[in-house]
Parts: sequence; C-alpha cells; structure tokens
Amino acid sequence: MNQKVLQGSEDWQSWQWQLREAITDFAGLAEAFPDFEVPENAKESLLQRLPIQITPYYAQVLQSEPDLQKSLLPSLLELESAEGEEADPLNEEAQSPFAGLVHRYPNRVLLYLTEKCAVYCRYCTRGRKVGKKSEELDLYPSLDFNLALDYLHKDQGINEVILSGGDPLLLSGPDLKDKLSQLFAIPHLQILRFSTKLPLVLPQKITPQFAQIFAGPKPVYMNLHVIHPAELTPEVAKSLQNLRAAGVVLSAQTVLLKGINDDPSLMAELNQKLLSLGVRPYALYHCDPILGASHFRTTLESGVEILEHLRKTAGGMALPQFVVDPVGGKVTLGPNNLLSVGDSGYELKNWKGEKVFYPFHLSK
Repeated sequence: MNQKVLQGSEDWQSWQWQLREAITDFAGLAEAFPDFEVPENAKESLLQRLPIQITPYYAQVLQSEPDLQKSLLPSLLELESAEGEEADPLNEEAQSPFAGLVHRYPNRVLLYLTEKCAVYCRYCTRGRKVGKKSEELDLYPSLDFNLALDYLHKDQGINEVILSGGDPLLLSGPDLKDKLSQLFAIPHLQILRFSTKLPLVLPQKITPQFAQIFAGPKPVYMNLHVIHPAELTPEVAKSLQNLRAAGVVLSAQTVLLKGINDDPSLMAELNQKLLSLGVRPYALYHCDPILGASHFRTTLESGVEILEHLRKTAGGMALPQFVVDPVGGKVTLGPNNLLSVGDSGYELKNWKGEKVFYPFHLSK
C-alpha cells in the first residue's frame, strides 16, 4: 500500500488504484498494522485458508477501530477447527444443480457472479470459494451465465434472484449492466437482490454513473454487509446516496461477531446510523460454523439479548431479525422461539415449520 498517496488525491479516488494497491500479503499487513504479527511458520497455512486483501481506503478505517481489525487480519485461531464446523456449513453444494447457482428455497436462487472480493472477511461463509487466483475478474469461473438464464426461464416458480459471489459489484459496469438487462427481461422474475460489501470497502467505485446501472424496470434491492458503525464514513454515505438516487432499495445484514460488535449499545448505534443513511437494518446473523470460525461465534442467547435491547431502546425501523442458519434452512430467533434446550443443543423451527437441531458447540 502506497502510504504517500493522500486521501484527497486523484489516485486515492480511483477504485482501480485502490484494488491495485490493496494489501495482499503479510509484509503489507506489517506496514499498515505495526502491532500485528503471526508466527512465520503459520503464514502459508493462513493464506491457503483464505487470501489477504484490504483496500487502502478500508485499511484506514481499520486503523481507526482496533476491534474491527479482527474481522480482516488473519489469526492463529483460524487454524483450530471445532467440532461441527464445515467448509460448506449451509450445504450449498448439494443444492446446486450446476456450478455457480444455488437453489435452496423454492422461489429464489443464488447466482455467484464472481469469486473475487475487494476485501476478504476472515469469517466468510463462502471462504471455500472466494479469492482463487485467476486472471478473470468479471465472472465466477464455473458459472455458465447462459445456462443460468435458461434455468431461470424454465422455472416460473422462481421470482427472485440473489446476486452474490464473491462480490458482484466488482464486475465491470458494462458486464453488470448486460447481465441485469437479461435478468430484467425474464417475465416472472420480480425481484433482483444483491449481496455486497463493496460500497463499504471500495466506495470510490459507486459513482452516480455506476449506480445508474441498477435503474431498471423492476425493483433492485441491495443487502449491504455492515458490521460496525466505524464503517459508515462520509465516503460510504456518498456511495449510498448515489445508489438511493438510482432507485436502489438498501438494507443491511450484520454478522454477530464476538469481541467486534456483540455489544447492545454498539448495535443500537449501528442500526440508527444505518437508518439515517437510508438503509433498513434487515438481518443480524449468527456467525456460520465455517472451519476455523469458532472464535467469532457468540451464543444464540447473546443475539436474542441484543434484539431485546433494541426492542426497548430503538424504533421498529431499527429492528433487524436475528437469524441462525442450520442445514435445514434459516431460523428467525426471538425470546419466544428458542423452542427447547436439551443437554446438547437447541431445538429450533425452520422456515418450513420443521424442527431442526442446533448443537451447543456451534453457539459459543
């Protein structure tokens, strides 16, 4: 990362420069975060688990908030796999009719448009897929987009497409516009939804011109991955304003992370600040049991307690739903539906009304 480039400079405002100068190795981490260190003999294992990438812009955000650094800086704890953790904890591969598309719920599918991200979160649910070394930025390597279009045309029960990855907003403007146009043209598709962190970590890319890509004949929703109030900088506020001006409906999903954001007052601050920027808090997620993520997970009770604090101190618009995601499908939790707690775990009820079991060791 070129420390000599100033925030107001032309280079700093270039999203291409931000990606080109991103921190991608331990030497870069040592320069940006002098207090960070891991043993030399652990570095290769950590890189094999998940690559390092932090844009210069987001490195500055992390420098201002030590707790937030834990979400991006590798830790030896990642090399400790706990019982019940999986590379694919949501069993997505078994629900994928072909590479790059997941059909988990009857009315909607998930498309991986790219395997790349602007930054790599150490608790990533799809860490098994993202960050592969490839010269191809714009397309998830295994996704045949024409095959996906054919699948969507044939199944008229699908009315929503979730565009994810990696981060779909990393695609080039023309490529993204072309794909959106083809999806808009499918008559029975009513909703296009993006899952992205890019406006938070690479806001330089979200110009008014880029945002206009999402202005189309059907609603476009964008679920922003936000975990801490420190992420909501003036630069981010501007990027969100550009998206809202283009008609994008903004919401936020937050992963509950031990020692980073598992504080009721901090969560209340985050959700209120999101609302002030035109972003509706949508979901608070219990951290998925990916390999090496047990140090990030809280208890389920902790999430319910935070939700109860928000009910007492915030307006209804600032209340997300608290969600845990067992293999059987998403469960929305509150004080009245932790159905039972036995000797070894929880009995929950999923979106289909089925009882599913969630072990204690997956809720730290």
